[in-house]
Amino acid sequence: MSKLSKSARFYLIMGISLVIMILFGKLPPFGDMTVYGMQFLGVFLGCIFGWLLGVVVPVSLLGIIMAGLLIEGQSVDGMMKALQSTQMVLVVFWAFFFVYGLEKCGILDFLAGKIMSVKLCAKSPWHLAIALWICTMVCAGLSTQPFASAFLMFNMYYSVADKVGAQKASSYTSFVLVIMAAVASLSTGMVPYAGSILMSLSFMSAVVPEAIYNIPAICVVNFCVTSVTIILAAVLLKILMTAHIIRVEFDISSIQENLFEGRTEFDTKVKWGFFYILFLVVIMMLPTFLSPESTLNIFLERIGMLGMFVVVVALMSFTTVNGEPLMDLETAIKEGAVKWQVYFMMGAALVISGQLVTEQAGLSSTIQNAVGGIAEGMSLYVLCLVFLTGGLILTNCITNTVAMQLVIPVLAIFMAAKGVNPAVITGLSAIVLIYGQILPSGSPLGAFLHGNVEWIEARLGYIYTVCAAICVVIAIAVIGIPLALFFS
Repeated sequence: MSKLSKSARFYLIMGISLVIMILFGKLPPFGDMTVYGMQFLGVFLGCIFGWLLGVVVPVSLLGIIMAGLLIEGQSVDGMMKALQSTQMVLVVFWAFFFVYGLEKCGILDFLAGKIMSVKLCAKSPWHLAIALWICTMVCAGLSTQPFASAFLMFNMYYSVADKVGAQKASSYTSFVLVIMAAVASLSTGMVPYAGSILMSLSFMSAVVPEAIYNIPAICVVNFCVTSVTIILAAVLLKILMTAHIIRVEFDISSIQENLFEGRTEFDTKVKWGFFYILFLVVIMMLPTFLSPESTLNIFLERIGMLGMFVVVVALMSFTTVNGEPLMDLETAIKEGAVKWQVYFMMGAALVISGQLVTEQAGLSSTIQNAVGGIAEGMSLYVLCLVFLTGGLILTNCITNTVAMQLVIPVLAIFMAAKGVNPAVITGLSAIVLIYGQILPSGSPLGAFLHGNVEWIEARLGYIYTVCAAICVVIAIAVIGIPLALFFS
């Protein structure tokens, strides 16, 4: 397939996806599956095949069309309406505009410059690495964009390396950049408006619609896991440096002044950006602490989660600085603020998988019967650890979104069967399943990481990404799962 021209490869992928969608539904049902379920499963598998090979929007539309045409009781009109009216898809749509507004405010550049201006960062190469990782956590946490944040921080490291004389593709440089990319992925689930959290909760809601969200608790758990991962990486770096496995060829103490310079002043735009972040976080968290009968709580419920994003985005577009709007929606659309691949993939996946988990399809009972005996013998802690570790391995082989679609519904079903609200552990899985960097196929950031051979030695890239994944597993085992079960 890689030897074909771009157009021939596209049509071959579309053709194979179409064949899977049509033929799989004609196979005899297995387990408790019904013909209805087999047909939807065939459409879903055809979509997954195309998504894995990078054809996202056309395959998503093909899946919606074939589900409407092939399956009795469905229509293309109804499937498309369902895609565009799903709440979580609309929430993510408006969340994209909010994140775009933050980028235009210059918050990321401001925070990067200010954090790195602390003199403690220049005390030693070890302190420098930790400072870079913390800066990455802050930037990625606020922007919820791992690739953009990692790209920004990589360029900051390049500037630092040039000043202190750090060598390209050295063991130190490779380790710092790999952990930086890992932190960028993990940090995207620390704020209530994180797209990864909203997406994971939507997959959970498809199978456990009665689950109650506790997004503030999810953010706390994810912050703790990210922080512990940084601590573990720092300890590992110290050990490797002491053992001279990672050698540092530069002396950072020789440069005392102006090593890091703030890139953006704390101007009016940055101030407004911080205000709207705080405003959105507060209105999302308030219902957790208010009485259900209070006037403010009733008012916030009328706005709803989707309405909160719409209101904040509208306020950002109404706010002007020096005669110009803080964010212009028309410009945002032209500059690609909305990631349409995510929009259509998520919409198609939710609509199709939502039908797969209905009683009429029989998939949920089939899965429960297949692994129920094994899961019944596990404690909640072991069950979560097995699923999250398995999901971490899976997401490093396939794309993050597909891994979420496969792991989260099954985990949510078993958590609910044991009488536990799966919302918080689902939020934790959002950051675990987004770490796809061991293989280039795991995520765009993983592909960028392994392709950056100028700064990261290829062999060390694979070794250090495995080390980072081990740190993640230890972090979720030590702090993530216990906290998630505590809040559930």
